[in-house]
Amino acid sequence: TYVNRGLLHFEQKDFDNALADFENALDIVLQSQDETKIQALKDRLIYSIAQCHHRLAQFPEAIARYEECERMDRTRTDMHYRHDVWIAQA
Repeated sequence: TYVNRGLLHFEQKDFDNALADFENALDIVLQSQDETKIQALKDRLIYSIAQCHHRLAQFPEAIARYEECERMDRTRTDMHYRHDVWIAQA
């Protein structure tokens, strides 16, 4: 629910509320200890959180989240995802 609402806020350019929803969703996913759910959602949520920080001109926070994305396993195996992260960092 938080993810869907966050996406709606993001689409409406309400980045403060989108950020709060994405962070709540990430907390819930990480607390679930369900590895399948964590692997499916963690990287997407962190990337979305970074996008919100960027849109809110919170650049140090955005860079920290993008760097967190870069350290994930997915960036080592998925070159398209790595490229997207690098473009977002720039």
